Amino acid sequence: MNGGGFSTMSGGNGCRARTSGACRGVRPGSSAGFRRGDRERTPAGSRQAQPGLLASGTPVIVRDLEKASEHNGRTGHVVGWDQSQSRFRVEFEDDAQPSQLSLRRQNLTQLCSAEIQGLEGKPELNGSWAEIVQYDSKKGRYTVLTCGGSSALGLQPGNCILPEGTSVLVNGLVGGRFNGQMAQIVSIDRAARRYTVQCQDGQLIKIKYDNALC
Repeated sequence: MNGGGFSTMSGGNGCRARTSGACRGVRPGSSAGFRRGDRERTPAGSRQAQPGLLASGTPVIVRDLEKASEHNGRTGHVVGWDQSQSRFRVEFEDDAQPSQLSLRRQNLTQLCSAEIQGLEGKPELNGSWAEIVQYDSKKGRYTVLTCGGSSALGLQPGNCILPEGTSVLVNGLVGGRFNGQMAQIVSIDRAARRYTVQCQDGQLIKIKYDNALC
């Protein structure tokens, strides 16, 4: 993953394949392709009072836990945010214990849709939608399921355009001031291959696609 620059603006592992919501006529960027039992389905990009917070009901998969690595790869959904601990409460869909964990944002990947762009080896996929089902921080790649695809693909975040409104984690910026902050995508500049995001502190910055993780 490249470490990219940014510009400020004035103003405030096991993956379970699911039928793609984007392939079934569901609005791209929604989480409707992911099962959460009978609970309310909340779009991944739902706006929150604090920019970047994952909405209750957002489907997620656990990653990069070191002390409790047995939970990596478990899927569940957000049921709350603990401001004092800066952790999300996640309820799981499997039968393993515990059924809930409090996890930091960097240990969660949001399961959502993205538009594939900029692929040279598989140009036929450019412009199509896929579902992100995991992120490998060591390789710097998402695992995605494409519409009608027979297998999963590993794609860099720079090749996966997330919809406006998606909650993201800022990552890999040179200088590091904003790294680790939760943010929300406000707009997309396709020519410059950058998002404008609103960070937790309310500041608007422009970052490369590579520097925003869902």
